[in-house]
Amino acid sequence: MTGSIPALGRGASCAVVAEVRFGLGIPVGTHPMPQWIQSADAIAAVTRTAAASGFDHVFVTDHPAPPRRWLVGGGHDTFDPFVALTAVALADPEIGLLTNLVPLAYRHPLVLAKAAASLDTLAGGRLTLGVGVGYLRSEFAALDVPFDERNTRFDAALHALGRLWADGSVEVMAGGDRVDEVVPRPAAPRGRIPIWIGGNAARTRQRVVDHAQGWMPMPNPAAYARTVRSPSLEGPDDLAVMLRDLWRRANQAERSEPIEIVFVVGEGGNPATRDFQPSEHLDALGAYAELGVTGNNVTIDGRDLSETLDRVAAYGATVIEAFAQLGE
Repeated sequence: MTGSIPALGRGASCAVVAEVRFGLGIPVGTHPMPQWIQSADAIAAVTRTAAASGFDHVFVTDHPAPPRRWLVGGGHDTFDPFVALTAVALADPEIGLLTNLVPLAYRHPLVLAKAAASLDTLAGGRLTLGVGVGYLRSEFAALDVPFDERNTRFDAALHALGRLWADGSVEVMAGGDRVDEVVPRPAAPRGRIPIWIGGNAARTRQRVVDHAQGWMPMPNPAAYARTVRSPSLEGPDDLAVMLRDLWRRANQAERSEPIEIVFVVGEGGNPATRDFQPSEHLDALGAYAELGVTGNNVTIDGRDLSETLDRVAAYGATVIEAFAQLGE
């Protein structure tokens, strides 16, 4: 889906401007969810415009049980990511699919593995599974998942998914002392589904090195760090420190597989508004690319479908196309 870092461990010295790819979020990130996006035809229109505008993938986040207090305080609605991304896959035969992101503890690993492999199979191997630990204590409670076990469950799920996609089966306790071999089908068509892990913690970066193909650090002002239970990340200087730590861990592990670095570049303002500054955004993209960022995720919405499609196309022309020319 996205370009790769050409030399793992080069850190801030690597220049990968031409490698950066772009992802577009389905515009459901408000509460209440806009009525105009609530159809397969609307999702298809956004997807086709994204593909025509140079976007590499489309993403959908995951909140199966958002608490009302969080929603009215600035949270957002969303579709089930696997259902919505099926509509995306049907709308365009090539665009990539990304869950951005699924808290692993929300679903049993076997159920998640089945949903992900089913979508990946039907889409012809285009899914990347973006995952995270999760931070909404009340959503964990609503799903009857112990919040304090989220890290343990996350790590167990990573191991289970890796075994399922590598071996095609996994042994599970089936009551009492009996162990059954579970063989879920379909199998992932590529032998695995790439995993990108979101979050800013050092523990997250180690998980990326050990289990994943990509890291999705998140812009996080210091004022919100405690609320979302993730270290602050306020600009390229903060990200550079974190990336140096990632490369150090990767080198210590003697890892040779490239790691995707997918970020949300906010400089230049909101691409969905008239105040958006493409030149400032392009400058920032170049700076982040020099640090090693290989992908930029954006969400672009408007007052209705027509305005949204226009703004997506405008981003493609003023940013994606312009950025590609910088790398030539």
